[in-house]
Amino acid sequence: MDKRAEIREKALEDLQRSEVLIRDGHFDYGNGYHGRVYLNPHQLFRHPSTIWRFAQDLIDLLPSTLVQQTEVVAGPVTGGALLAHTIAGLLDSRRSLTHPPCSFAPFNFDASAGFALRSFYQRELNGKREVPARGPAHPSVTRSSAPEGGGSPGCGETDSEVARRPC
Repeated sequence: MDKRAEIREKALEDLQRSEVLIRDGHFDYGNGYHGRVYLNPHQLFRHPSTIWRFAQDLIDLLPSTLVQQTEVVAGPVTGGALLAHTIAGLLDSRRSLTHPPCSFAPFNFDASAGFALRSFYQRELNGKREVPARGPAHPSVTRSSAPEGGGSPGCGETDSEVARRPC
């Protein structure tokens, strides 16, 4: 087993042992989707050390170029903001002191517009590379999709097969 696979397996075991990750049920995500997997945000955020270990494991699984090039980590205010803030701080701890610090930006959900950054963050982060972090309240994984030519960072697209299952 390679190093990445070992980290992934250990992280999954740790999350299950701490009752953050539940893989053996049927869950209604409350957004029209159902699935067999649930991330319990209350257990994740209950002990700060749990979210720190989880964030460190996530960073360990990222390609090194992404770790070095990330300028902003963004997350929704409903759970992902705390994870994004933790990841941004841990990214900085792995870089030299001469590297510009990583920024953090919370985004909100608006029923008509979807995920959006407030105007303050849009101005501050214009043209920067963003990695969205969607927390346990959002069971999907995201990938960066900053618009062409700069502008405010995008919030990504859903990758999770589990989250695509309609009710």
